[in-house]
Amino acid sequence: MRRIRPRPRLRAPESGLRTSHFQGVSRQVSVHLRIVLVTVALALGAAAPAHAAPGAPSGLAVADLLADPGVYDPQFTWTAVTGARGYEVEINSTSSWSSGAKVCCSNISSQIPMTTLGNSYSPPLVLPNNTYFWRVRAIDTAGAAGPWTAGPSFTKDFARAPAVVPSVTNLRLVDLNLDTLAAGSSVATPIVLWDPVPGASSYQVGVSPFNAGACDWSASSAVRWDKKTATAGWTPLGWSRGINADPLANGDNPETDLITHLDAGQEYCVRVRPVDLSSAQINGPEIFGDWTYLPANNSAAFAWSGPPAVAACSPCNPDAEDYLRPVVDSTVGRMPVFTWSPVPGAQSYFVVVARDPQFTTVVDYAYTRVTAYAPRTGSATTGYADETTDYYWAILPALEADGHGVSTDTVSSNPQPFTKLATPSTLLGPANGTVVSAAATVFHWTPVVGARRYRLQVSTDPTFVNVHSEQGSLSGGAVTDSTAYTSSSAYPTGTTLYWRVQAEAEDGSKFVGLRWSATGTFTRQATSSGGGTPTADKRFRVAASGYPVRRVYRNVTLTVRNRATLAPVARAAVRVSGAGVRMATKWTSSLGKVTFRIRATRYPGQVTFRVAKKGFTTLYVRRAVRRTA
Repeated sequence: MRRIRPRPRLRAPESGLRTSHFQGVSRQVSVHLRIVLVTVALALGAAAPAHAAPGAPSGLAVADLLADPGVYDPQFTWTAVTGARGYEVEINSTSSWSSGAKVCCSNISSQIPMTTLGNSYSPPLVLPNNTYFWRVRAIDTAGAAGPWTAGPSFTKDFARAPAVVPSVTNLRLVDLNLDTLAAGSSVATPIVLWDPVPGASSYQVGVSPFNAGACDWSASSAVRWDKKTATAGWTPLGWSRGINADPLANGDNPETDLITHLDAGQEYCVRVRPVDLSSAQINGPEIFGDWTYLPANNSAAFAWSGPPAVAACSPCNPDAEDYLRPVVDSTVGRMPVFTWSPVPGAQSYFVVVARDPQFTTVVDYAYTRVTAYAPRTGSATTGYADETTDYYWAILPALEADGHGVSTDTVSSNPQPFTKLATPSTLLGPANGTVVSAAATVFHWTPVVGARRYRLQVSTDPTFVNVHSEQGSLSGGAVTDSTAYTSSSAYPTGTTLYWRVQAEAEDGSKFVGLRWSATGTFTRQATSSGGGTPTADKRFRVAASGYPVRRVYRNVTLTVRNRATLAPVARAAVRVSGAGVRMATKWTSSLGKVTFRIRATRYPGQVTFRVAKKGFTTLYVRRAVRRTA
């Protein structure tokens, strides 16, 4: 009998089983791993929240820096926020913070998107009369903004009733010696003076006919004055000057009132109000105080007795003693009012003011039919800069009422000298020798009469040859309408710093410098961001080769080194600007070198190179533009 063997059981290859098993296990492990990773991620997300914004400022307060009731110069303060690099400040005319009602404030620069690095701030522009609301929030080093905190509201009233009555004090009619006359007097030379108004940079003067017991403030422009002046006084300029009546013939016509004229025997009304004009932009905003009338509205201030009698002018030349005000060789602290004795036979006069006795540098030239001149133009203000040397003024009498018939010149008309020097600001803080450890330095000084704005300069050099830039790009120092300023520049540490303030007065659309203050000193101690332990900034040593030339392309190379080790500094940002060159930024090579090919278009002028890198004190290198190669 045949034995039948059982068929062997077929088994899959060992490797196949292992592969299938591994794939199954792999899928299970992959699923479990994904679950674990998601769980870990969620756990980590819960344990490590996103970057937290800084906290809200507290302790907000606003103070008026000036005691005068007619001026409001606000300074905001708040408690520093931990971790804040700086702060954003907003001033708004509504408590709803409408974007269209925002009146202040701008960022320091496009690279520093915040208003201030310190925990105080004084608005750099004059605010119109109104009630204002303000708020502040902290910005950290990552650019994250914290919540806003609103401070107490405040009201700005410039020379307004009932706080200040009248807005212009001691408004009066005076004679040629500037002594007061009774209001309504009949005079050959009407001169109106008043005391300077705190905070005013100029004044609006209205003079109109007085008829039938009333002032005609809407009279024809031929008989009504509505003028601006930076001088605390008014006199009429000449009218209807004749063709070619120009004894200087220097290319600049004398200032006149065109056709606006006085009529003999006519009575006139006078009113004056102070003006504070923001330096933020030309023509605005203008802030007006209330009108003050001489002696009251609908009352005559003076009557004009008429022109002098026609007579021969022989010789038609003033004597030295004919010059009355300003007193010869005197020093005046503000814009002067010029008066002189009538020259027999003269029907009109030209007034010339210069910086030298030869009258090669004329600063003012006017035509008048009376024997006094309160500096202004026919349509704008006039200002004289403070000078440590003398000004000289001359009177050129004319035979004719239209300015014709001048037979003398400036040098032979007995010109007289005077000096103009305003009382400068007194520095209030930081006090001399102060060590500043805060992120920003707060400066404060006293106001100057007639100032339109102030210029503050900080330098490591007591001669102020090199001045630290402020407000992002201003290499000449900070400009502000306030009497305080919070720095926007990281000053060098561990060295004596010098600072000073200059008031700048109004001259039409320009500014004229008044006397600089005394120089103050302080030392800055660097602090880490957020107000931590003080840290020492490293400093640059920069060597420059080449120089800018007017309207010629030239290479200027800077070599940047560590001042302490003299090692080259790589990747330092160097920005070039000024003198009309195209602003550009480059970075230093591994050898610390950077080269700019520049073409300056302004001469005289200077090109500024700003050298900056994290951990280093920013340095400014300036090269004067040369006229030729």
